Amino acid sequence: MLKLKKFTTKSINTPPETGHNSAGKEKTTEQFDEFYNNQKQIIIKPHGGYSRWILIILVTIFFSFITIFTYDIFLKTEMPTNSEQQVIIERQEDITIIADERLTQLEEQINPIIVNFYLKPNDSSGSFYQDIYSFGSGFILTSDGWLVTTQSVMDKIDKENYIILTHNYEIYETEKIVYDPISPLVFIKIKATNLPVAKFGKITESFSGQNVFGFIASYPKAKNATLHLADLQASTLDDVVASTEEFSHFVSCREGYDVSLIGAPIINMAGEVIAIINNSQTAIPIDYFTKIINNLGKTGTIDRVYFGINYINLSKYPKIDTTSQEILDRGALLSGYKNLLAVEKLSPADKAGLQVGDIILMVEDETVNGHKTLTAIIQDYDSNKTLKLTILRDGKEKVIEIALEKL
Repeated sequence: MLKLKKFTTKSINTPPETGHNSAGKEKTTEQFDEFYNNQKQIIIKPHGGYSRWILIILVTIFFSFITIFTYDIFLKTEMPTNSEQQVIIERQEDITIIADERLTQLEEQINPIIVNFYLKPNDSSGSFYQDIYSFGSGFILTSDGWLVTTQSVMDKIDKENYIILTHNYEIYETEKIVYDPISPLVFIKIKATNLPVAKFGKITESFSGQNVFGFIASYPKAKNATLHLADLQASTLDDVVASTEEFSHFVSCREGYDVSLIGAPIINMAGEVIAIINNSQTAIPIDYFTKIINNLGKTGTIDRVYFGINYINLSKYPKIDTTSQEILDRGALLSGYKNLLAVEKLSPADKAGLQVGDIILMVEDETVNGHKTLTAIIQDYDSNKTLKLTILRDGKEKVIEIALEKL
């Protein structure tokens, strides 16, 4: 037991000490001693106090070293000096070199699939293949000789005699030409085998602002133009009404398209073709013609679907419901315009009972939204297919069936 020393107390209200009250103070001190002795409190000295503090100090030092090490390696940022600025420049140069290397790889990958439509040499033009004699570009779809270009290239050719030149200076004549009835696409067959083919991407997986490239057939290497996607569903319509029998939404780029790019593919950084350039304003998404490639290979024809409606794409042109004050921003609103009917007479849509004002929300399990137009969705099916449509009529959803026909 730890023995407490005697101590004295002084009341706050007690006047300064004088000689006559010293006995009272002694008595008070004895009372405190007696109180503590009676309580028999045992004050035990803590064990291991020094060891515990030593352990805490060592752990603190250890974690301090870890923190400093982590900061120096990963987080340290010093005020820029001349030497630091040089390091930043070197890093930027590294990034530039990597981008240039990737572009070189893309050129090597894309050059073999691009073809050029040239004026057929004669006595006046000679046998020199110069850019001034080029009508435009195209690219290879199948290894057995199906190519694709655009109506704009064929318009430039008009009645001129032309040849098709591949990357390895092989010259081909046209065997067959097939025009797409619902788009500006033109498919050309040449007599060839074992040709390299394009790798396709999806425009629905692209985004506005994405960096892409337009590759032009030129010799000895393809030329390229850096582009930035702007609108993935740019409309060429003076109004907002579209047709299920005509592709009217295209890809636009911020820079526009130089006339030398007509017929050229648009390539993403993965080396995939996502569109073909039609004119100075529009490019045709690759999604519009991947389905018909099989038909070309089997029958040499194009099988397009007849649906028979005109509509407004609400994901691109939302409509405000004046009754509920809600915005309708998905689906295809059946609507006529001028001499166009919302539902064509005796069409598959008419036979299925579709009406003006109906909103087609879904085709089978696919939602009609901003990722894909109704036209693109419908044209993915074969002409003998029967589809289930989810429509909105008078504020209520219902499901109807429609039997597609061949266009």
